[in-house]
Amino acid sequence: MGYETQLLIGKAIDMEFQGKKYFMVYATIDMCKMGYDSAVYDLPWKNENPDDEMWEWYAPTGDGNTAVCEDRYGDYPQPVPIADVVEALRADMKVSDYRRDRWAMALLESMVNDSENLSVLLWGH
Repeated sequence: MGYETQLLIGKAIDMEFQGKKYFMVYATIDMCKMGYDSAVYDLPWKNENPDDEMWEWYAPTGDGNTAVCEDRYGDYPQPVPIADVVEALRADMKVSDYRRDRWAMALLESMVNDSENLSVLLWGH
């Protein structure tokens, strides 16, 4: 994740296909520049061992036909539970009044107890 960040909210599918697991994107929030001092950035969003487990998805800014496994900064995102992202956003909102945090919080709180067990990929674009 780099300078610009999007929260990709969706469902992590546990079935593997050609050595990769699929993340189905339901919603996207463009957070723009969150900053490296964000509690969201401190979450375990980056897959440090992509040889063992790889996630792929269709990027919101992609062509719609090409699945990707890494963000535009060369990192390999992995799903993070929505509840963890909500807690990190709460921490960020205590020190900042960034309007995109409020938007993300409103959407994520409405999905936190969803029966589909949704999660978030943090994607640098």
